[in-house]
Amino acid sequence: MFDSLSEYLTNNYGRGFSRSNVASMRQFYLVYKERDSQIVQSPIGQLTIKGNWSFLVSWTHNTSLW
Repeated sequence: MFDSLSEYLTNNYGRGFSRSNVASMRQFYLVYKERDSQIVQSPIGQLTIKGNWSFLVSWTHNTSLW
């Protein structure tokens, strides 16, 4: 499943969709699917956002924790 999806995404969207990345994306979704409001951009993308970021988890931070 991951091999064919990886190939499809790479062909249609370019780099970044290796088998291991697609597997990590799926794991991320399974863990956070009920908490989608906690999934945010990495800090550089949030520079104009004000508020409490203490409980927000970005893709970059999450992949570092695994």
